[in-house]
Amino acid sequence: MMDKWVFILALCLVQFFFESCSPSKLQSRSETTDQSPPVAASNQLPLPEGWTDITSRSQLPQIHLWLVNIDDSATMVLKELNTSDSELITQSKNDPCFLANISLQLKIADGSNNKRITRTPAVIDSIKNICGYVYSESGLLRRALVFENHGKLFELELFQENIGVPFDVLSSNQLQVVKTLLEK
Repeated sequence: MMDKWVFILALCLVQFFFESCSPSKLQSRSETTDQSPPVAASNQLPLPEGWTDITSRSQLPQIHLWLVNIDDSATMVLKELNTSDSELITQSKNDPCFLANISLQLKIADGSNNKRITRTPAVIDSIKNICGYVYSESGLLRRALVFENHGKLFELELFQENIGVPFDVLSSNQLQVVKTLLEK
């Protein structure tokens, strides 16, 4: 009986999260009321060696940062997880993997057979409250790190574009970017 209620609650949370992240509810940087930017522009950030900022090429307002590896072996995209539910925000600050679990379920929920969970959400850095997970899509790895910065929730997702670069090196670069963002 309890499993039924947990399942229903989880479905409600996934539906809420999905609706709150729909394009119609995402805010562009120009629509935010906070005068300070939620994250620093990468021209002010020291990027890992071999990474280039192509954020200006994005036509999507929800992309705060878009980085590409110099050999096109990987990309990183930073998006704000926009939620208006203060209880959800409070829960995610207490448990950094709460939103990461919802994010992962949304990514694999399309029923595609080419997506597989490789690592379930786990705390990457308990001091900085970073949670991450890994999944594969068509044989290429994807890693998402969920974190809070200046009262807002973000996800930096790493996309392996080919198998040419070891994934642990890419993951290290990704964590370096998140930690740099959190220092700003």
